[in-house]
Amino acid sequence: GANVVIKGTTNGTITDIDGNYTLDVPVSAILQISYIGYLTQDVPVNGKQQINIRLVEDTQQLDEVVVVGYGTQKKGELTSSISSIKSETFIQGSVQDAAQLLQGKVAGLGIVMPNGDPTSSSQIVLRGIGSLKGDRVPLVIVDGVPGDMSTVAPEDIESIDVIKDGSAAAIYGTRGTNGVIIITTKKAKQGKASLEYHGYVAFESIQKQTDVLTASDYRRLAQDPLFKDNISDEGADVNWIDAITRNPVNHTHNLSLRGGTEKTNYIASITYRKQDGILLNTGKEALTFKIGLNHSMMDDKLKIQLNVNNSTIKQDVTWYNAYLQACLMNPTRPVYNEDGSYKEYGTSYKPYNPVALLNEETDQEKWNQLLASGKITFSPIEGLNLSAMAAMQRYDSMRDKWNTFNYFTTTIENKNAEVTKWAAGSMDRTLELTADYFKTIGKHEFSGLVGYSYQDFERQGSQMYAMDFPTDIFGPWNIGTAQSTKDGKSTISSYKNGNKLISFFGRLTYNYDNKYMLMGSLRRE
Repeated sequence: GANVVIKGTTNGTITDIDGNYTLDVPVSAILQISYIGYLTQDVPVNGKQQINIRLVEDTQQLDEVVVVGYGTQKKGELTSSISSIKSETFIQGSVQDAAQLLQGKVAGLGIVMPNGDPTSSSQIVLRGIGSLKGDRVPLVIVDGVPGDMSTVAPEDIESIDVIKDGSAAAIYGTRGTNGVIIITTKKAKQGKASLEYHGYVAFESIQKQTDVLTASDYRRLAQDPLFKDNISDEGADVNWIDAITRNPVNHTHNLSLRGGTEKTNYIASITYRKQDGILLNTGKEALTFKIGLNHSMMDDKLKIQLNVNNSTIKQDVTWYNAYLQACLMNPTRPVYNEDGSYKEYGTSYKPYNPVALLNEETDQEKWNQLLASGKITFSPIEGLNLSAMAAMQRYDSMRDKWNTFNYFTTTIENKNAEVTKWAAGSMDRTLELTADYFKTIGKHEFSGLVGYSYQDFERQGSQMYAMDFPTDIFGPWNIGTAQSTKDGKSTISSYKNGNKLISFFGRLTYNYDNKYMLMGSLRRE
């Protein structure tokens, strides 16, 4: 069943059950023989009529460690579908989040950006649609703690393991229904302190613009009897799409420090990312810190791991309907009136001035996400590991949306500015206790894992809305002066809720002579 092809071509064959093959080749050809789990060999023909090859096992590939649920396994012992992607094979260049590192790397994993908004996240589909109304997002685990693709900076990731089938994902329970993505961040290393810098600059532009009428095209329609009654030449020549777009320059910088001794080592990194959007006044700015510490004692029987990851993000969102308005706008219509105000139709049934939409409304969100975890592992005897992991993930955000007196809601609808404020926060606490044991008896290998997981989730938030202000110079910070507040028409709401998830889980594996392998896992939630 080995593949035999002429190197550099698609001409080839497959050996039969006894390894026999026949292939017509040029005298100077090179045969390339390959098989999964074995090293590929290139053999020059050199006029030979018979070439016998014995393939050699790719032991490095088979011994490669792959992260599975609550542990690791050798790649050659896997009984399930798991793809392991290392940092050296990640997509290189500008990425918006960690998901884009995997584009095109994992069969069956779909990753797309839904739009050109720099503040949006990748949409991930791993195992198709598994629910009528529930989401289809796979479970993301970051260093053993449930999170998301924005939890860590892409530059801090060492490897990503993608669990695709149900047998391997079952250890994570119902949340693993849509597959599991396990992110392992870069760890501390023994040795002299080393300082590394990585950075890149990216340029963006619209690849293909929507085909709309120019002012000249529009005026020519005035000569067509079918359209001339609806043509209104207002004397200007405006490319409305150009008026609301730009070619942004984005950049990312990552600085990391690693070092330590055999017993104690550390890693610290800082990442700064600046992304501007194609549309005016849109963008995202992120600053991420990571600190990791490893310490071992008692002849390596006791190991302690500490990880802290903190991200502070600021983003400017805008009303993306502005692009639609630009496509619908009369190209002979000027952007501004003679007095400098924005040219509007004065009715809500016509396109709004897209330049005003982007310049006169601000939608700004700031949030901080802190993930801290600690793990203690005790190995009293060979093959037995007892672990306790505790983690805390805190999220706090503030979002302010307001517009000026030059916005259409004032110039057309007489609302004299609007302000909406949101505040939201969450706290997730996790405690996991696990015990795993490994034993070899002759050609038989056994391993077992049992565990307990306790997770507590808490969510809270509030919202305020007001309109009709005496002035717009204070932005979102003087809601008390709004006439709607004085009239009792401003709105305010708040919420708080929480839930707990308690789980017991286990896994058994059996391996006979590296030929027959069995794995079973169970979780009760």
